This record gives sequence, C-alpha cells and structure tokens, in this order.
Amino acid sequence: MYRRASDGWWVAAVSLPDGTRRVGYAKTQALAKTKLAKMVQARAEGIDPAPSLTVTAFLGRWLADVQPRIADSTYRRYESLCRVHIIPALGSTKLRDLSVPMVERYLAGVAATSRGHTAGHHRAVLRTALATAMRWSLLGRNPAALALPPTPAIAPRTGLALSVAQARTLMAGTKDDRLHAAWTLLLYTGMREAELLGIAWEDVDFAAGTVRVHQQLVRVAGEWRLAPPKTKAGARTVALAPDAMAALRDHQRRMAAQRTPDWPFYGLVFVTERGKPIYGWRLLQMLGAHARRLGLPPVHVHDLRHSAATLMLEAGLTLEDVKQTLGHSTIAITSDVYSHPSKERQHEVARRMQETVGGA
Repeated sequence: MYRRASDGWWVAAVSLPDGTRRVGYAKTQALAKTKLAKMVQARAEGIDPAPSLTVTAFLGRWLADVQPRIADSTYRRYESLCRVHIIPALGSTKLRDLSVPMVERYLAGVAATSRGHTAGHHRAVLRTALATAMRWSLLGRNPAALALPPTPAIAPRTGLALSVAQARTLMAGTKDDRLHAAWTLLLYTGMREAELLGIAWEDVDFAAGTVRVHQQLVRVAGEWRLAPPKTKAGARTVALAPDAMAALRDHQRRMAAQRTPDWPFYGLVFVTERGKPIYGWRLLQMLGAHARRLGLPPVHVHDLRHSAATLMLEAGLTLEDVKQTLGHSTIAITSDVYSHPSKERQHEVARRMQETVGGA
C-alpha cells in the first residue's frame, strides 16, 4: 500500500496466485487499509478480489458464456430480464458489494408491480448468474440464493382447463385448420408443447395406434435441435384414441398434398407452410386466434395439457394413468397440479350429497 504522488490517492494492491494483481484506490489511508484487508481476505478465500467489476459488466460476461449452452428462448429471456430490469436497478453496483438486502429490496419492487411468480423468476435468473460468479471465484456467497423469496402482490395466472363442451368446440371448430391434429393430440394426450413439435413421422405407429415421445424441439444458439424430454419419465409411448389417430392420418395426407419440391423436410409431423419447424410462440398465436373466433376462454398451449389431465380425471381415470400419459416424474406432481375438481364435478358432488344426506 502506498500514496500516489500525482494526486495524493492511496493505492492498495494484492498479488494473486497466477501472478496478476488487483488494485484498489481510496482518498484516505484508513479507507485504503480497509480495502486492502478485504482484498487479502478475498484472496485467502480463493475469490478474485476484483474491486471494480460491476454487476453490469459481470452479467455481460455471464450472458456471453451461457448463450451457447442454452436454448434461444431461454437466452432471450435471460438477456431481456437483465437488460430491462436487473441492470437498470443493480448494474452500477460493484459485484463484490452486492448484498442480500439489496437483492431483497429489488425483488420487493418487482413483486409490487408484477403478477404472480415474476419476481421469483427474477430471483432465479440472478441466482443462476451469481452461482457462476462463485464458480469463477468472483464471489464468496450468492446474495440471490440467500435472499428471501418475494411474496407476489398480484395473484398468478392459474392454469385454465377447458370443459368437455369447450374441448369439443375447439376440435370441431378447427377441422379445416392445417394443425387440427396438433390441437387434437394436445387435448387427448396432454403432451408438452416442445414434445408435440418434436414428434417425427417415424415415431407414429399407425398399426399399433401409438406415438413415441422421446425428444423435444428446442433452439440452441440459433439452431433447431432435438433434445431429450424434460424429464426421464418424459420418454414414453402414448396410445392414441381413434379420433386422434384419424386426425393424424388426415394430417399426413394434407402434408403430402402441401409439400412442394423445394420444401425442406425435417421428418417432423408438425411444420410450417414451408416445411420448417414451428416456433412455440407461433403455436400460441394460432391457438389464441381460434379461441377468440370460437368464443372460448383465452387459452394458452400449456392450458391444453392442463385440460387433458383434468378431462382424464373427469373420465374416471386414475392419477397413475394421468401420470403415465403426461410423463410426470412422480405421482405427487400429478396430484398437486391436476387433482382439483372442476366446477362441473363440484356440482356433481353436491348433487350426490343431496341425494344421500337429504334423501331427495
């Protein structure tokens, strides 16, 4: 530690095991001693005591590092959340000075102005990024992991389940849609969106009436890829109802008629008009348009998975049946998410209780 003659500032420096140096500056000797002590302590704990690295600079490095290893949609979500929210709020803070109270104040602000689990998503992304900072020896602890999860001020959107009548309306109202078979499979099997878009024709056994789910369509670093299912239990063979098989046969004939010589063929069942894989956001747009046209609730693609599970239980199938069909890893997930009764079922319970207890 020494005082710089040019401007009178005090300079504190430490050498790292790889021979590089980290330097801090302070106006007074006392502040310089404090900085030096922190840097020496960080070095002893195996942490790079880089005093000038800001949250903004670190997040830029983290995003560049993680981009090749995650799906494009995930990267866009990470990048947007960092650029629009985290960096404006915390970006100027030195990474080493980021504290649990600072993170909790940030999350509380997000929770106060957003719906449902939005603040939790912010915390999850920040926690993931700071875990990398620990792995790179830039931090000794993860403030986001230690921060208490925020309480949402606005209730989250709950999963919407179509009734039997509404499900039939959707299927009947999309008979002429080129993706009618997609809506039918989602309602009958509860497949995840990426699983549906990853089905290849070779996975469909028309003779046995089954479809093999063993991959999902994802985008990584700007390229389409076929990845394993979300969980090990996601790899499964699903038996299809006659209506679903008929829809697939019609779809196969329709695709054969639409295909042109310059149409690239990926072997996938569901593709765009040009024969390319379908983006999930496009599927959501089309489903939303159908729902508005048919007078249905504003249903999301994942809601059709929720609908399928609810309709299976309404049909008297067991939780184990639903678990196997949807590809859940444990029956507890199936029970926690889908075992609540529909309004129709609740009224049926009330009617039967009236017959039993009231005698009329």
